[in-house]
Amino acid sequence: MAGAVFGELAGEPREPGEGRPSPDLAPSRINRGCMPPGGDMAPEEPRPTPKSRTPKIMRVEEAYWELPPGHSSQAFSKMLVHPSNADTQHLDFRISSYQPRAYAEVHVHEVAENLYYVLRGKGIVELDGVKHLVEPHMVVHIPPGVRHGIFNTGLEDLVFLVVASPPYDMPEVTRDGREG
Repeated sequence: MAGAVFGELAGEPREPGEGRPSPDLAPSRINRGCMPPGGDMAPEEPRPTPKSRTPKIMRVEEAYWELPPGHSSQAFSKMLVHPSNADTQHLDFRISSYQPRAYAEVHVHEVAENLYYVLRGKGIVELDGVKHLVEPHMVVHIPPGVRHGIFNTGLEDLVFLVVASPPYDMPEVTRDGREG
């Protein structure tokens, strides 16, 4: 029977029901952890419905590059999802692009936690005074209360995604770098 399953993956024909567990068999390792004991699915608890539910879809080119306060003159961000432009109360999602030598000053968020995901370039992230080299496909999690800054020490633009929650503890970005 194992050959039949492999054959199915390889595109070989098989008999109906061959390679599949019989429906009258007790739950096996295949679904252990997916169904509660006894095989009955527990009733799903109702989820609270948000007051408003307006989804957002956009191209990144629709957002302007803006200068967050406390950043050097060549450290830009595009606000992609934020309470100021989307139906969210919990997220600040942006893409940032820092030219070589650009940086965000070391600072702290008392409530917000941040995630950085590096897409391109190399740089240094400072976390509570400790410097870490970052490069593409690295994730940085910054809990509330951790002093942090990011610096492009590489030879090309440092491009990374930023997710922060809650958004009200993040500085609002403006096109000219003043606090909003």
